[in-house]
Amino acid sequence: MMILLCAAAQSPATPATPATPAAPATQAPPATPAPPAHPETPASNPKDKSIPPAPPRAEGEGPFARLILRGATLINGTGAPAIGPVDIVIEKNRIVRVESVGQPGGIDPDKRPKAAKGDKEIDLSGLYVLPGFVDMHAHIGGKDQGTPAEYVFKLWMGHGVTTIRDPGSFDGTDWTLMEKAKSARNEITAPRILAYIAFGQDRDAPFTTPDEARAWVAAIRSSLWPPRWTSPGSKTLLC
Repeated sequence: MMILLCAAAQSPATPATPATPAAPATQAPPATPAPPAHPETPASNPKDKSIPPAPPRAEGEGPFARLILRGATLINGTGAPAIGPVDIVIEKNRIVRVESVGQPGGIDPDKRPKAAKGDKEIDLSGLYVLPGFVDMHAHIGGKDQGTPAEYVFKLWMGHGVTTIRDPGSFDGTDWTLMEKAKSARNEITAPRILAYIAFGQDRDAPFTTPDEARAWVAAIRSSLWPPRWTSPGSKTLLC
């Protein structure tokens, strides 16, 4: 559950008592300037091409320890015909069971996975479920594009794209990895982000010697190491 905390409005200031002729009036201190809306992307840096990061997530529910999708028609993405109705059990963000629970127009209650206390159930009768799409060449964008990260992320999510592969990370390595980490922690409304770094990323000057190139590779490697695998025993990097 998300709780929105708002600052309470200040009470009107009490009228000041007029100063006596012997005492000069005290000058009020200058107002403190408001901080920038997105300190991560200062506008004063002309070389900064990143867009404002996505705001904290304010929509949706979850994550749930155990989620059961009830009565859906499943398109599994292998080219096989749709099947259904099925109940789909998801635990800790992983599909652990897909159970056929009858035929169109008829559900067999005995075949349905049992819900435990605290489980979340969603009735998807008459609806279709399919795996999230993966956009293999997806640029989040930059200032020249003129769209904030929130818009781009929600546009992908609204079209069923739940994972994106950003070749180049042109908003900057640190910026992209920051948004990637927030998405993985479910702190923003965004797809999973696989960040790919272009050779020479975040470097102002061209490479002129092999040692400069080796130093850059070592610096990038240290920022991405140790690797984070998608699952124990997996050979797929979350990079």
